[in-house]
Amino acid sequence: MFITYHANTFNRVHLLKNLLKSFEICNVRDDFEWVITDYGSTDGTRDFLNDFSSRNKWLNTVFLDQDEYFKYLSKNDIAPQNKKQVIATIFGKSINIARSISNGSYFVHVADDHQFFRRCDWVSDMIDVMDHREKDVGQQDITSVLYRGLSLERVFKPNNERFPESVTDKGNRYFIAKHKHYDDYHLMSKKMFERIGSYFEIEKERDLKVIDRWKNGEYSRDHYTDYLERTKALNLRKAFMKFPCAVDFPNYLHEKLNVSNDNLIVPVIDNQSFINRFQDLDRPISSDEIFRFKS
Repeated sequence: MFITYHANTFNRVHLLKNLLKSFEICNVRDDFEWVITDYGSTDGTRDFLNDFSSRNKWLNTVFLDQDEYFKYLSKNDIAPQNKKQVIATIFGKSINIARSISNGSYFVHVADDHQFFRRCDWVSDMIDVMDHREKDVGQQDITSVLYRGLSLERVFKPNNERFPESVTDKGNRYFIAKHKHYDDYHLMSKKMFERIGSYFEIEKERDLKVIDRWKNGEYSRDHYTDYLERTKALNLRKAFMKFPCAVDFPNYLHEKLNVSNDNLIVPVIDNQSFINRFQDLDRPISSDEIFRFKS
């Protein structure tokens, strides 16, 4: 079982360093690769990645030029008209490129401001959840497994309502989402990705009505809602891990901790102490609680 991690980055080298540093500290596997796509960073990101990849053969870099890409779209009269369209264009394109060159049977999409905080085999835990769900319902219906903690406010949002907790034979605890069928940052199998289809790219769109709305600046086909609609139509489900293994790094936290950009990492939490502390909660553990945790 080979795993591909992917992150798209742009001008946040201090956070990217933190992501990779935390991965090296917390990772326990050797059957993986990373693909990092960059659309033209100017803050030293590319120098850092070139140096890092020369010392770590598991890191593959894809350096692209956002200006050149948008010039190509402009020539075809389909350039993004607003910030949301820019984000959707880059997001979908970068994931499709990364997956086209990946070697993994499972794909973990990561944001460059994520940080791993538990040293454990989170991949096996998440795949165990998929296997348990398939055994439980008779088919593989999990589109994505959410591995990061959400803020407490988001955990309790009505659209993040969950079915009661499930437990695998190996003791991994998880929740199936009642309303949402997909999440941007996840573990997803290659087979599931192929079943759902590639992410939206405007230059590959053939629906003239969609193209016209795009050219008018109407945000009709962003990557997130597009994938939500497709996964809902296929009756697929999103799963929350009760005990996440990563958090969205709050960009203000290093300032409060008086930590330099070269050493952003939040201390890694003792795995068993973390589980023991929160085992009685009947919901996924929030990032707020993780940052307040004292092992």
